[in-house]
Amino acid sequence: MFKKIRTYTKGLSAKTMALYAGLNVMLLSLLPGQAFALLPAAGDVADGSSTTSPIQMFRDLGSRGVTIAATVIGGAIVLGIGWHIYGSYTEAREKDNWKQFGITAASGVVVGAGSVVLAVLAVQYAA
Repeated sequence: MFKKIRTYTKGLSAKTMALYAGLNVMLLSLLPGQAFALLPAAGDVADGSSTTSPIQMFRDLGSRGVTIAATVIGGAIVLGIGWHIYGSYTEAREKDNWKQFGITAASGVVVGAGSVVLAVLAVQYAA
């Protein structure tokens, strides 16, 4: 394959090669424009915030606060569950009690998934 390319480009001058490379770059740069053409404008997706209304400002602030709090709390719960499962793993490896590790891991996964679902629901309810 490279041999064919080399024989094809052998007769072309350096300026012609640069021109072809520039045209290819220009054509490739037009592709994202086609992909982003159907996206809405930034003003259309604004969350209805009005700078003149203090009520809307506080509503947006509360929504953002719930989003940040849900993310932080959900992340802390998942990290805590991971830390507890790792502790259970090291204990099971030392004492050869894999049944307790399985129970801890399974319940940790259920609690972690539940906490993430509750965090997502809190964000949706606040919006």
